[in-house]
Amino acid sequence: MSTRDNNLLSEFTSDNPLYGTDVPRVCVGQDTPTPLSELISVLFPSPHSHPVSENVGMQTQKQFCLIMNKALILEQEKHALRRKLDSVVGDYDSRILELQSDIEELRKELEEQNNLQRTTEKEKAQLLQELTEQNHRLTAQLKQTARTEEQLQAQLQTLREQFNVRRSNLHDHVSQLEGLREEINVLEGRKADLGQRIHALTDERENLNLSLEESGDRIILLQRQNREQEQKIRSQQQDLEDLRQTNSQLQAKLDIILRRSPNGNSLY
Repeated sequence: MSTRDNNLLSEFTSDNPLYGTDVPRVCVGQDTPTPLSELISVLFPSPHSHPVSENVGMQTQKQFCLIMNKALILEQEKHALRRKLDSVVGDYDSRILELQSDIEELRKELEEQNNLQRTTEKEKAQLLQELTEQNHRLTAQLKQTARTEEQLQAQLQTLREQFNVRRSNLHDHVSQLEGLREEINVLEGRKADLGQRIHALTDERENLNLSLEESGDRIILLQRQNREQEQKIRSQQQDLEDLRQTNSQLQAKLDIILRRSPNGNSLY
């Protein structure tokens, strides 16, 4: 095939009205050679004529048809690859958008969990402070109660000693018997009052001990909830890291595909 025929062949594109249908009909099923100039005039209608030799043989015509068919096949494959690339890029874009949405949701959830953890830590610290102060107050009250009880016991012992001394001298102080009886009655009354106070202080101490036990149980519950919260946050952070790695891998694949797009050289 001459250089001039090759130049004419290079002008064939998909814009030709006979592209895809007329070329096989023109080239296939003919027993006699068709002049190349007629093929060119059918495939490339234009106001000006191409200077083509009228004496081109059958071999030249077959070569021309073979080249045209190959050009058709290549053009169809190129369009199919382009459509496939567009579909793959669209799928990757959708997947990346979904991953980005998942990452954003996880980020918000992680932020909420962090805020909740900070709030829980603050409440726990405040509760611990209150319980510590209450514990100090209860301890001080218990110490004061113990001191009061010791003082009352000392007073009771002193009264008993006084009573014993006066009773031992009863025969020597018959004249003072009535006064001693009155004093004994007073002391018995004070003794009863002291017994009631001791009983009340004992009940109060038991109530304080129960309050301390309840406070300890509440602290243990808060610590267990905090550990569960921390475990959940660590699990969500691992899920977020996995999604980030998957996103990076998909982004790298998308970059490779985009570099092979019709703007590059890999598909042509």
